[in-house]
Amino acid sequence: MIAVVAFEGSLGLWLLAGVWARVSWAVALGCFGLFACVSVYKGLAGETSCGCFGRVETSPWLTAGIGMLAVIALWVLRPGEKAAAGKLFRTAAGLATAVLCVSLVALGIRGLWIMAATAVQQEDAGLATVGPAGPEACPADCLRFAVRLARAELGLEVGAENTEPELADASKALTALLYDAAGAGGKVEPVPLERLLEEPMDGAVPPVLLVHRTGHLEVLVGAVRTEVGVYYQVLHGEAGVRLASAQDLRHGGFSKAWRIAGAGVGVPVRVGQTEVRLDKIYHNFGELAAEQEAECVFSVANSGTRPVVMDAPTSSCGCVVASPAEAKELAPGDKLAVAVKVRWAAVTSLRHKVFLTFREQTGTQTRVALDVLACQRMSLKLSANRLDFGQVSGAKTYMQTVRLEEVPTDRFEVKAVDVGSLPLDWQIQRLATPEGLRQYRLQLRLTPRGLSVGRHVGDLRLTTTSRLRPTVTIPVQFQVQPPVRAIPSIVSVGIVPVGQPQRHMVDLVCDEGPIQEISVAQTPPACRVELPGQGGGHRVALTIVLSAPGIWREEVVLAVRTSEKQHRVVVPCVGFGATP
Repeated sequence: MIAVVAFEGSLGLWLLAGVWARVSWAVALGCFGLFACVSVYKGLAGETSCGCFGRVETSPWLTAGIGMLAVIALWVLRPGEKAAAGKLFRTAAGLATAVLCVSLVALGIRGLWIMAATAVQQEDAGLATVGPAGPEACPADCLRFAVRLARAELGLEVGAENTEPELADASKALTALLYDAAGAGGKVEPVPLERLLEEPMDGAVPPVLLVHRTGHLEVLVGAVRTEVGVYYQVLHGEAGVRLASAQDLRHGGFSKAWRIAGAGVGVPVRVGQTEVRLDKIYHNFGELAAEQEAECVFSVANSGTRPVVMDAPTSSCGCVVASPAEAKELAPGDKLAVAVKVRWAAVTSLRHKVFLTFREQTGTQTRVALDVLACQRMSLKLSANRLDFGQVSGAKTYMQTVRLEEVPTDRFEVKAVDVGSLPLDWQIQRLATPEGLRQYRLQLRLTPRGLSVGRHVGDLRLTTTSRLRPTVTIPVQFQVQPPVRAIPSIVSVGIVPVGQPQRHMVDLVCDEGPIQEISVAQTPPACRVELPGQGGGHRVALTIVLSAPGIWREEVVLAVRTSEKQHRVVVPCVGFGATP
């Protein structure tokens, strides 16, 4: 390119100098004729730019016209034999060169202006970022998602699942959508972020594309009004819905905001040689309460000229159920309602997909993914969702602590504590966090004295003034051990030769005070029990001699008397007799 520019400049100076007029005339005539032919060829080929001015797009028909005018002027004012003719040729060549230079300067200024405007647009749109911080490195694939959503809102065809454009094409497509649509149809408008945050919003809103200075793209799809202000529902690519305050958005590094107004014509989807039209590609329920059920409807219409079969919809989660439950055939012009029911769990973000698969008579099929969105503002923080005291003794007490903490979107007070039938004593203490939020520390003391041996369960219920979680239920469980028990609780002799004695020691533990007397209530024939003597402690010796090969399983029953009552302690014994 530099060599071509140098040649053209040298040719212009040669023509102005008038040296070797006939030779310079022939070279100039051939040069401009060649330029005109190349430009005509590119114009007939349908190219939008001749490429003469690098990145500046210039119509090949314009450069072809300039080249032909130069050829005509050179042919009419060719150099002659006489001095007057030569002087006329030099004057015409000078004028032609001057006109050419002025044209080149004008085109250059126009090119610089276009490149500067494009650079500003790309910088404003945040789409010129390249590198690890750019959208091409985004794990949430925010660039492709933004292109898909913008096209759908503007009523343009969206691709099937997994057929989105490459990142470079997606960047160009999004830039064109934002600037061309904004100038042509008025469906996209840039809006200052501060003005956007001053607008009254509640519930689902038309999507607003937020451009981060690093190139990442997020989409504002709704707002939730709380006692402490408005929180905005924001999507980052395929990630879940997050709630952001106005302060978060102001200081979040966003450099531009684009409001995308729906065209109201639906979203066309190509299915083979025909098409279907969806009314939307996502539905935002806004804010849902815990365990709340909600339903929405997606409308599907066959806007093509051939019948289309839609398979039964599927979803990415069992909490989302879509109908109809069987395949449906849509003739041209037919419409179908796809009902989607969701059951909201106690999480802050819900984002699941509903998949629609369309098949044409030729066998071509297209699968489209629809998004179902909802959120729940962050409720109070709870340190434990369940309490397990483990194995406990009736003669001891056990402590556990539960903490409840406010969050900016959920201020509350604890009004009542209900332990039900659980043997719990409680004490509550109110503290303050460094952020000025209240924290409640509930200290629980378990006293299982007098309870039956075995597993016990119950619920601890806290009544609060929280609008999101007015009642907090915490399951509680514990296992009460016998007051007198054997350690080990099971005697296993393993594999031993028949007739060979095996000696094992069993310790008796009592939670009701000292053991006063130990006696044998039941013993199997293969086992001999040796009780401790006077002052011998609470250790019992079992001598086991297996008399036959195979599995052996018996029980030794001991009677233990304490100061309170008589206890029965069962010690299971197992082993396997091997032939010597």
